[in-house]
Amino acid sequence: DDANAAVVRNHHGDVYTHLTTRLRNDLPEALVVGWSMWVPSMAFMFAFVPGKFQVLFSNGVGFVWNAYLSWRTHEGEEGGS
Repeated sequence: DDANAAVVRNHHGDVYTHLTTRLRNDLPEALVVGWSMWVPSMAFMFAFVPGKFQVLFSNGVGFVWNAYLSWRTHEGEEGGS
């Protein structure tokens, strides 16, 4: 029991350290890129895209945003071909 508890505590500590490091390193850039993408695209959408196509436009921007976040999350990982 004590051995399992020590492993769990160590694992959670590693996860916490990894998470805080990733947030500290990646969050500022992700916020800037997000604002640089979402604010102009939504301004364009409200100014020029007809109401019936606004959801489609926003979903397209969201798709690109999620692809970017996925790329940034997995950047530098080995694998694949």
